[in-house]
Amino acid sequence: MSIKEVKNFLEYNKINIPFKTILVTGTNGKSSTSHLINLFLSKFCQKLNINFKIGLFSKPHILKINERIKINYNDITDYDFNYFIKKVNELKGDINLNWFDELVLVSILYFLENKIDLGIFEIGIGGRNDSTNALNSIINIITNIGLEHTDILGNTIKSIAYQKAGIIKDNSFTLTYATKGFKTIYKQAIKKKSVIFNLNDIFKIKLLNVSIKSTDSNDFNLNTANFVFEFAYFIKLISNSKVIKNLNSHVLKENKFLNNFFNDFYKILKMFFKDGIVIKFYNPYLVKNYLIAFLASILYLVLNGYIDLLIKYKDKLKKVFLDLSKGFNLMGRFNIIKINNSFLLIDSAKDITALEYILNLFFNRLYKIVADNFLNNFKVSLVFSFSKGKDFNKFKNIYNIIYKNIDKIKNIYFLEHLIELKLEKSSVIYKKFYDNLAKISNNNSNILLKLKDLGKLSENKIKDILQENNLIFITGSIYFVANFLELINKKL
Repeated sequence: MSIKEVKNFLEYNKINIPFKTILVTGTNGKSSTSHLINLFLSKFCQKLNINFKIGLFSKPHILKINERIKINYNDITDYDFNYFIKKVNELKGDINLNWFDELVLVSILYFLENKIDLGIFEIGIGGRNDSTNALNSIINIITNIGLEHTDILGNTIKSIAYQKAGIIKDNSFTLTYATKGFKTIYKQAIKKKSVIFNLNDIFKIKLLNVSIKSTDSNDFNLNTANFVFEFAYFIKLISNSKVIKNLNSHVLKENKFLNNFFNDFYKILKMFFKDGIVIKFYNPYLVKNYLIAFLASILYLVLNGYIDLLIKYKDKLKKVFLDLSKGFNLMGRFNIIKINNSFLLIDSAKDITALEYILNLFFNRLYKIVADNFLNNFKVSLVFSFSKGKDFNKFKNIYNIIYKNIDKIKNIYFLEHLIELKLEKSSVIYKKFYDNLAKISNNNSNILLKLKDLGKLSENKIKDILQENNLIFITGSIYFVANFLELINKKL
């Protein structure tokens, strides 16, 4: 977290930033939200015949570092990446930059060279002291607030919200769907005279159903079909412009013209959501990230004076809104891959809350859907890997989920991954799981024998796991998932 160093670099080299900036932070959903803003704006501008050049800085990468820096959603080339890395090191003088600082500055110099109109930057950690926060954002997004990086951000929701709310700039616009920590975010918005939109006050979201769809066959045989899960949501506008105005009384007192702005913005929202809309995803996490990215994109266009075009081409834009949902997914986020006779469900659950959510969703809903549709019975194998610092005493609910669903589980594997420097040895995790499951199950050997420590991740370990010919649920840190996908990409 090096806002000071990045600011010093920019000042030392007299670099001004002419492009507008959107900053995205939060405990979950930063990456998907950042990518979705880019895609929404690109597609909307195409329909409206607006020529915007958009830069995106996101993290982490899965297969190649170039994935982190894009213009018009095209990765930076190897040549440009190496050129601007060299340029940053030539210009830094005595300023002590870390690796992440350098990546942020590479993206800034690359965006400046290519004269982008808008830069979308995903925060590294927290917000207040992050390298990306050296940029003066016009729109700030704080997805949600949960306990994460407590050694850096503090061990309370309030302290973490304070750090993330540090991205809010004077006279800017802030969007969030946080419930925990919202008061802290709101206080910062008031202090900075920032207009704030709370997604929870604008939309009613209801999960209608989850279904399974074959992607290449009508025969739902586990040995032949490829499939996806489809999550259908009903979304309806629940607030009115008065609710939005009441939340923003702190800016309306001094900026009377915002009354018209709120009315215009709400008019656009009504075009999409007044009577409710059903939207479908192939991912259980996306709905709120999707909506906040949509709001940010519409907001940016309204702020740039395109409200008449938005109204004129509302039908085309609504089609974009509906179509993008099923076409979007990021590697490592709820991907289903078929290799030989095995299905891999790969998901990066970055914290305990996310892991508990996805395991509950899988065993309470998704497992039954697969069982009801596929012709043969199956058991799932779980593959875990975690970074150091996890408090395994807080895994009580996860142990209970595993114990409750043990008859559906064939094996539970623990692996160490390759990239993350703060990794926890698989043997440590294995012992903690073993001890806790032993207590819960009264040392039931039929359960405990399902736990297996495989040591370090390798091609051979993956090959061994794939021999099971069943559904394999792989989860853990994003770095572990990246390692796993990289090895799979070598066509084992």
